[in-house]
Amino acid sequence: MRGKRYKQTLPLALLCFMNILGFMLLALIRDNFFEGIKTITTGVIFVSLLVICYCLIKLFKMGDPFLLLPVTALLSVGLLMLTRINEAVGKKQMMWFFISVAVYFVSFFIYKSIKKRDRLFILYAVVSVGLFLATLIFGRTVNGAKNWIYIGSQGVQPSEFIRLLFVFALSALLSKKPDGRFISTEWKKSLFIMLYVYVNLGFLVIQREWGIAVLFFLIYFSLYFVFGRHRILLAANSVIVALGCFAGYKVLYHIETRVAMWLDPFSDPSGRGYQIVQSLIAIASGGFTGEGLGNGSPYYVPLVESDFIFSGICEEFGILGGIGVILLYFIFVYRGFKIALSVPDSFDKKVALGLSAMFSFQIFIILGGVIKLIPLTGITLPFISYGGSSLVTSFMALGILQAISVKEGDSIE
Repeated sequence: MRGKRYKQTLPLALLCFMNILGFMLLALIRDNFFEGIKTITTGVIFVSLLVICYCLIKLFKMGDPFLLLPVTALLSVGLLMLTRINEAVGKKQMMWFFISVAVYFVSFFIYKSIKKRDRLFILYAVVSVGLFLATLIFGRTVNGAKNWIYIGSQGVQPSEFIRLLFVFALSALLSKKPDGRFISTEWKKSLFIMLYVYVNLGFLVIQREWGIAVLFFLIYFSLYFVFGRHRILLAANSVIVALGCFAGYKVLYHIETRVAMWLDPFSDPSGRGYQIVQSLIAIASGGFTGEGLGNGSPYYVPLVESDFIFSGICEEFGILGGIGVILLYFIFVYRGFKIALSVPDSFDKKVALGLSAMFSFQIFIILGGVIKLIPLTGITLPFISYGGSSLVTSFMALGILQAISVKEGDSIE
């Protein structure tokens, strides 16, 4: 028993030690003594909150104790980089972290308390459509996409919340058995699911949220591949989406530009290809071991606090540090898939798989764009990039996964 506890607490101890060293190093490179004290205080508060969260999970037996550990490691890397790049942004991220932790525990208890979650498709669909319509009516265009609603000076990205509702709605539809009325056969159920998916994709295309649209389709494709019965529909959907992407490439200038800069960003390094060129330079300048925390120049990369934070990590922590981040994501997604395989409830199984697929595809899309593996899209890196909507919804999904991992009072090992 003592050995088991040691194995479970050792990663947390190492994580706390890493944070203490990181924030002390940041304090040493501050301009004056008082700024350094503020940085150390931020680190102490952050580490204390991590320990409290882990202790609460163990104390109240809140499911998989290893689900939060890779997330907290990713949060640590993100907060260290954000504080190093811009201390004001780091403080804002710290505030969002406090809010996200509260949302994490609230999501856990709400999900566990709601019964018959698989029968609430109408609720999921209505709220999603309402958020889409609110974005179209009251939204503001940022970076070419109409995907933000501002309440005073604070912006909210509704599509971040719609993603969770999309997973719930698909899980509810896939769990529903033909009732002999409207959805009388498996074919009709599959076609109705397709209709729901393409309504969501249509709203996203109107908002010019092509990256999120691709993410939605990949979530649908994954869930239907595992739980659907008609493989021919997967082939048909692949053709439809391929034709849609080709039409978007031919018709929309900004998509054509992104594809062109993906193929050859150095053809216009100071103009259209500036973002990806600076990203590649930052990654290359870090080498294998990096220039060290505080020694790089990540602020030359546009949007380094959000879309391109991985480039800043690679510049200061090196390619090895970037690989470490990717491995942490692998561990997190692996735990999510393990939860999906372990839980007996059909709806919970689909939700766990959908959320795990959502995270995995989101990570691939943004990392692939930053390293020029695929065309760039404006999707944030979960738990690392700056952004209130992204961090809150990521913790909401994490709380739901945590709730699903609870199995007859025992945690999934």
